[in-house]
Parts: sequence; structure tokens; C-alpha cells
Amino acid sequence: MRYEKFYIQKMPTTTAGGQSVEYDLKETVSAFRWWCMSLPFAAGGEVKKLPTNEWPGDDGVEEYCPSDGLPLSAYDIELQFGFRWRGSNGPYGINNRMGEAQAALDTFREYLTGRDGTGVWLMFYSEWNGIGRQKVRLVSISNEPEYIKTQQGEVLVCKVKLKVTDPRTRVFPDWVHNKLSAESRAPIQVAGESENGSEIEQQ
Repeated sequence: MRYEKFYIQKMPTTTAGGQSVEYDLKETVSAFRWWCMSLPFAAGGEVKKLPTNEWPGDDGVEEYCPSDGLPLSAYDIELQFGFRWRGSNGPYGINNRMGEAQAALDTFREYLTGRDGTGVWLMFYSEWNGIGRQKVRLVSISNEPEYIKTQQGEVLVCKVKLKVTDPRTRVFPDWVHNKLSAESRAPIQVAGESENGSEIEQQ
């Protein structure tokens, strides 16, 4: 079964001199040795709480609804990542090196937190379900990951929670420029219908 890759890229930042800095697209296995094991199909469809008036003498409630559409709330999404190191387990660690799993987790955490100097905000795209989002940041990495150590190596599985602050914009891979591209695309138009819902005349 082919593994469907998970891509992440830090969003461009601006230096003190006003120059834009772009960062490389990274695939989590080749860059960090972490496999994305699960990613929920988060719809991100919860509407923000709207201003209301509860008039004591009237039935129901009066709500203010923006004329250009209902605003969506930010949401959290929880992914599961797995790390595996194959090697002989000697008296001083695997291949006589201590803590390959911990070293891989440290590197991944430094990137996600922006402590490596690449900034906090990132974009991601999953080949598995086609979900891509921008303006995403780390919320947490599970404090109690599942760890297995054997004579053949190490396995570490942990959960990573991200906050999606832009629930509407989709992100797609741009393989020509080897980066992720954020686009606000119009909803898919159903065949036989126009944008206002009327039928489209067949040519």
C-alpha cells in the first residue's frame, strides 16, 4: 500500500528591512522522519457566535447576520504521527546512540514551534484526503506518547494538535514552483446549475 504524503511549509515572513523570506516545502518523512498516520476530515464549518438581542416583550431572538455571509470560527485539528528507527539496540542505545526517537521529536518540535528561526505560522497539505490549510500554528504535542523500544529499534507515536485560524482558504501543492499555494476557490458548481441555482441550458 502506497503511503500518501503529508507536506508542511512555513508561511513567508518579513525581515526588519522589509524583505520577504520564503521557506522550503517539507515532506514530514524525508525532512523529519515522521509519518502522518491519521488526519481527520475536519470540515471547519462552525459559525462564530453572532450578536443578539433578547427583547423581553418579543418572541424569539433578534440576531445580527452579516449581509456578505456567516463568519466561520477557527478550529483545532489533531493529527497522529509515528516515528520508527531500525537498528541494533546496544548497551549505549540504538547502534550505540542514545535516543533516536527523542532526537527526532526535538527537531520536529523546534520546527513546529518556530524556535528554529522559521516563524510560527505554517501551511499543510495531505495527499490522503486532499485537505490543505494556511495560517496554522502548533497547539500541543502529547505529553504521553506511545514509546516502544526493542532489540530492532525504536517506535514513537504521538498526537499533534494544530489550530487552523483560517478555516475557509484552501491550500494546494504547486509542483512547478515546489511550494504550497493558498487560494480562495469558489465552491464547486454542480453540473446543470448556474451560480444562482437555476438550470444551465445544455449546448
